[in-house]
Amino acid sequence: MSITNVTDILTRAQYAIGDQDAIKYTAANVRDVLILMAVDRWNEEMFQQYSIAGSGASSTFNPVLEDSDISLFLLFLKLVTAENEKGKADRDSMVITNPAGRTDLAQQSQALANTIEDLRNEIREKRRIRAGYKEETKMGSNTAF
Repeated sequence: MSITNVTDILTRAQYAIGDQDAIKYTAANVRDVLILMAVDRWNEEMFQQYSIAGSGASSTFNPVLEDSDISLFLLFLKLVTAENEKGKADRDSMVITNPAGRTDLAQQSQALANTIEDLRNEIREKRRIRAGYKEETKMGSNTAF
């Protein structure tokens, strides 16, 4: 099933990022920000280029997001979301110590870094098993993207 309208992938996108109840990200945030970021990241890495035409609920993928690209696209969406969250965690990283105990918020940043590396590896593997990818060096382990 190919996807034309961006709203048609919203439920899958929210499940992919673990926010199926839209508590952290509203549907509009996913549609208007995260999916656009995922398209940009996709276009940096892949030969098949996508864009978003229109805005809001009427926004569409151009060309249509093909069946063979959906799972990989959702990985790119998870990656940009995790990178976003890591940026927030880095800014908020601290250790709070008081008589009641100690709270280490720095561990969240490291956990997200591990998740990002896992997602990059998963994307790399999916790219290996499908046609239409750019040079492997684009996703090199030391390449910041």
